[in-house]
Amino acid sequence: MSMKERPPVKKGSCRRLLICALVFGLLAAAVYLDAWLGGPFFRLFYPRGDYLMLRTVGRIFGIFPFSVFEVLCTALGIGAVVNLVLSFRKRGGLLKFLSAALAVAMGITFCFTFMWGVNHFGEDLYTRLELEPADYDAEDLFEAGAYCVRMANDAILDLPQGEDGHVVMPDIGILAEAAAEGFRPISEQHEKIFMPGIKPKPLLYSDAFSYMGFTGFYFCYTGEACANRNTYPSALPLTLCHELGHSICVASEDEANFIAFLACLENGRPEFTYSAWYMGYIWCANSLYKIDKKAASRLSALCSDRFRTDLNSTNTHYEQYDGQVQEAAQSVNDAYLKAYQEELGIESYDAAVSYLVSWYLAGCPLYTVEPVSAK
Repeated sequence: MSMKERPPVKKGSCRRLLICALVFGLLAAAVYLDAWLGGPFFRLFYPRGDYLMLRTVGRIFGIFPFSVFEVLCTALGIGAVVNLVLSFRKRGGLLKFLSAALAVAMGITFCFTFMWGVNHFGEDLYTRLELEPADYDAEDLFEAGAYCVRMANDAILDLPQGEDGHVVMPDIGILAEAAAEGFRPISEQHEKIFMPGIKPKPLLYSDAFSYMGFTGFYFCYTGEACANRNTYPSALPLTLCHELGHSICVASEDEANFIAFLACLENGRPEFTYSAWYMGYIWCANSLYKIDKKAASRLSALCSDRFRTDLNSTNTHYEQYDGQVQEAAQSVNDAYLKAYQEELGIESYDAAVSYLVSWYLAGCPLYTVEPVSAK
């Protein structure tokens, strides 16, 4: 068929698609502004109403053992390529395709903002846990880190060891089955902390997420909390709990990390206990290194040989995924986090240390953990 013989796109179809895109864009902006200003809809619906919605959606899609969202993304991607190719067969087809793509993108943006994004404007975890934030110094940070080291040195002894020295964890499916239990005592003591209504799933495209630098993901559209199969074993239990933390409307990354830390301690299973102290040490060590390298070295010296071997294996494991793809993906993630008032961007993950040190200085008041002297 020649250029002149191609059938034209019906008049008005592009206009309707652009109007649809505009409506979705305005709705997303309205919901965002209402949350940013603490408006009436935000106060009425978030977080409890949103939690119930996400819980319901998560249970519906939870009947599938795989990540439905990844399957939908694959179908959407294939459909987009097919439609792009077909768009060249009609005059004005490319314009219609671009208009449709914009409408779909704005629809997805609205759903994301409404279902998940605005949770970033809710009460912080200090308020929800009734924990006072502490004004701490480098010595306090060292002491909290030393406490984590002492506990990790003990906890690692309860776990099997691989040939290269890393900790051997159960299969991700076994860990996923147990991950939510640690939230139960927390939700029973604090009405603003909800109980997850789902169990985490492994990501289908774990390799792709590894090269992008993601160990897990929460898909609000399907209510699925997913973890990367390639996550270093010692971090996997806390990663599973981190994504479950998102499912109960704990939005910011530092807060999701800390609620996961507490949930791991409350779980009662040795692999979750060790994962909490392992990550707690890493947060403290990374933060201490930025302000006092000598103190960070003293903290590292407290690690047992077995714990240090596991930590060294962590770096070796993740180095294989470093590259430009990861840098680009994390730049996008950084921009997203800053757009939703996480000023530290991707550094927000390690910012959980502020919660951990506040908790430690308060005497570890939450739940069943008993503090011990780490000096």
